[in-house]
Amino acid sequence: MARIMRIRYVNLEEVDAVLTVTFAEGPGEEGFLLHVMRAVPDEEESFDVELENYELANAAHDVVEGGVAHWSLAGNALRLSLTADAAAELRTAQDLSFELDVPSRTLRELDAALTTALAPVGEV
Repeated sequence: MARIMRIRYVNLEEVDAVLTVTFAEGPGEEGFLLHVMRAVPDEEESFDVELENYELANAAHDVVEGGVAHWSLAGNALRLSLTADAAAELRTAQDLSFELDVPSRTLRELDAALTTALAPVGEV
């Protein structure tokens, strides 16, 4: 069974039509860190969702396009199953389990953000 990491830092932001979801073990992005980044449609500009995938990045700035085979958020338990290639590129386990130590409002916002950020290509 995967080790459960406690996440105490979650940040959601959209800058220049890029949604970034960041979570880390500690404030100041300390310890385990993962960024999920995805360009989001801008109503005023042409945007081809068929071509836009998300990216994952770790604290060492290793980046991989796509790579989440499955994810779930139930209460404060977040689970990510990465593809073998993504796990190798990010130098982490394939199955990641997190206990999110954040306010319930943040959990709701995180669920909505991950639903957008990790949607299959063409479904943003």
